Amino acid sequence: MKRLRHSIILVTTAGLCAAPMVRSQSPVARRYVVGDSIRYHMVAVNAGHPDTVQYMADAAGRVTRDSAGRFVEALSWTNLVVNGRSVPLADAGWPATAQTLSLSPEWRATPNTRGLDPQLLAPVLDLLTFYVDLQLAARMSRLTKAGDHAYLPIAVSPTWGDGRTLLRGQDAIDFDLTLMSIDSTLSTADILVKHVPPAKRVIDFPAPWMEDWIGALPNNWLQLSKLANGGFLGAAGYETFDVLLTVSLRDGRLLRATMSNPVDVVERECADSRLTECAAPVRYRITRTIIVIATK
Repeated sequence: MKRLRHSIILVTTAGLCAAPMVRSQSPVARRYVVGDSIRYHMVAVNAGHPDTVQYMADAAGRVTRDSAGRFVEALSWTNLVVNGRSVPLADAGWPATAQTLSLSPEWRATPNTRGLDPQLLAPVLDLLTFYVDLQLAARMSRLTKAGDHAYLPIAVSPTWGDGRTLLRGQDAIDFDLTLMSIDSTLSTADILVKHVPPAKRVIDFPAPWMEDWIGALPNNWLQLSKLANGGFLGAAGYETFDVLLTVSLRDGRLLRATMSNPVDVVERECADSRLTECAAPVRYRITRTIIVIATK
């Protein structure tokens, strides 16, 4: 799960912060009430190389205000099951299982996993992705009726890595948002947020072989890792992901969210960090699917 998680979240967060704040009368704007309860059930599958990981997780909390007076959702993760086995969380206590989120337009989504139980990293960042996308959609003044569309050619290109094993990680995306439908009977709206590669190459790849196109547009994903044997593992890819959000028109609450995130990858084990002396390439696809449902 960790392999792709950082790329998705940091790109999304950077995109939100780069977009202008628009105080519009969005039909999906969140209207908070202090004390409201929030509960989510999440199911995820990470299928790819070399294996498949599945998890289920639950979170619950209430709406409150932070020290700056902003509405926030103070959540705690209460349950985690990985590959069918229940995972004991770190004393099931705060802050190891805590997460603070908000759909308020003035709130900035910054991944902060300090003190978090590391086993919760994937569900915490997956849920943050959905919130960032919904907050971004609510800030787009042009998304008011079914069929409305907004494209943000941000081409954000953040980096991640721990500097020890994962030496470099990077990807680049634009945002393509569409208000798909409004159901007046159910008082819901469906929003599609597509995370797509920029039309031009943004990432500075360390080796020419990583620039060979895998998809319809230039490659937009890379990772460089140091191996235990002293070698290096370079990977380049073509990443997209679609997020479909179902939102309550009554109060802007997230009711359901799904993410489909495929990455087509070419990977080579190399003797040098410049990735010039390498073994034959290995090609594979990683596909992540995440579903979140608001529960009572």
